[in-house]
Amino acid sequence: MLWERTINVALEYQKASSGEISYRDLCAIVAQNLRDLPPCSTKGLEKQKQELIKIFDQADILISPDDFDERMESLYDWGDTLLGRNKRLCHIKIAI
Repeated sequence: MLWERTINVALEYQKASSGEISYRDLCAIVAQNLRDLPPCSTKGLEKQKQELIKIFDQADILISPDDFDERMESLYDWGDTLLGRNKRLCHIKIAI
């Protein structure tokens, strides 16, 4: 499978899992990674990306790991968008 782009937050995810950074900090990092991506090829995908940025930006300071995982599910769904025969929109890397 080919990916058009990648968001790599593996190190930051590991830090949040160990308590070194908060899940709120991790949400801010994910939102910034989304902002740093080039614009999507369609208005619909770009609109979804902007909505994801808002979802991650609006995370409460006390966001739980479960709430973070819910946000990530939306991100995975967006990233798994099929763009062509063997190409998907965005690989989300959270494992080292």
